[in-house]
Amino acid sequence: YATRLLGKWKLLHRYEIKDKQWVETSLGADDEGWREFRDIGTSTYYERIGGKELRIDYDYWGARDYKGWVFQSYEGIDGESYNDYSAFTLNPDGTLTAYSLDFFDAGGEGVADVGRKDILVRE
Repeated sequence: YATRLLGKWKLLHRYEIKDKQWVETSLGADDEGWREFRDIGTSTYYERIGGKELRIDYDYWGARDYKGWVFQSYEGIDGESYNDYSAFTLNPDGTLTAYSLDFFDAGGEGVADVGRKDILVRE
């Protein structure tokens, strides 16, 4: 399952939970984001949203299938453990959905009081 994540994935849409419903968050013309998973075990998360930029280069990632979800854990290049877990679904249309951890605070029901999901497409 992890091999299906390999490559670079570009952010298409972002959604947030509002009143227990997924609502699309508008992305500006200059907003962008991507995730890249490499077969050598490194990965990168990048986003520039609303003028704020975040890039994390990880020297380890791993995934395992659990009821259709892929869970990842990362260790940063600086040796710090970020305890960063994400869940992904690979969709029939070829897109990848990445869920924030808050999504699972609702017991995996998919609707929490807070949370975010990104829809990405392979570059």
